[in-house]
Amino acid sequence: MRTWLAFPLLLAACDSSSDDDVGPSALSSAGYQPLTSFSCNVAVDLLSNDGLKETFFGYAVTAFSNGDMLTDCSVGLGGDGSAADSNYYPATSRLAADGSCSVRLDYPFPNSLTAGVWGFNIDRDDGPQAQYLDDPAHPLNGARYVFFENDCAVYVFDGRRWNDSSLGELLR
Repeated sequence: MRTWLAFPLLLAACDSSSDDDVGPSALSSAGYQPLTSFSCNVAVDLLSNDGLKETFFGYAVTAFSNGDMLTDCSVGLGGDGSAADSNYYPATSRLAADGSCSVRLDYPFPNSLTAGVWGFNIDRDDGPQAQYLDDPAHPLNGARYVFFENDCAVYVFDGRRWNDSSLGELLR
């Protein structure tokens, strides 16, 4: 029997018909288990286009068979600071649907009274991304980084083991 779990953005299949399953219906008797997971990490030259990759982004999402979502995100700004966050969202949360995660890491700007925030999510069209939100006058406000396939490791759990996959397959 093939069991499908559909998220608005993630689709994972788990085949529980193998003779190697533990019990007659291992997937349904296990309560819930991880189904898909990706981890994206990249260093980029965001500030001055001088070739120096001063900004690090890390973003990981694990989707579970019951619809819950685990997110981890981090940002590093060279030696000037870093921040990270981790969230576990129940399936009933809107945030579980788009894999939301955010960290406060400010890029200082004269006369700005707000601290900037990097928001991570899974965009329906572009896939995993990070976007900076700050004072409207801040030159980086709205800056966005979309993770590329080679920035990410993607896995799908088949009920017994994790198998390599791709962002393209995961986001279909």
